[in-house]
Amino acid sequence: MVLIPQAVVLLGDSQKLIEKDMAAIIREFASLNIGFVLSGEKEIDTPKDLLTAVEARINIVQGNDIGVQLKGQKSYRVLVRPTLSRE
Repeated sequence: MVLIPQAVVLLGDSQKLIEKDMAAIIREFASLNIGFVLSGEKEIDTPKDLLTAVEARINIVQGNDIGVQLKGQKSYRVLVRPTLSRE
């Protein structure tokens, strides 16, 4: 699995060469069965050509209330529990 935090920094301007190359690499992950996670403030910052590869969207509604959308399935909300450790 590949995690790209604040993806808008790398993929924000689809006209730049590095963004086009990164988008092509990310699209190739699907054919290799490699998962990827993009994080960002707004979905609109994600390049449109990558949105077709998205199979799940996880959004923070408020606090520990999370919205989950899975491709081809009903959307639902979950409450995230605090961890068991007291670190």
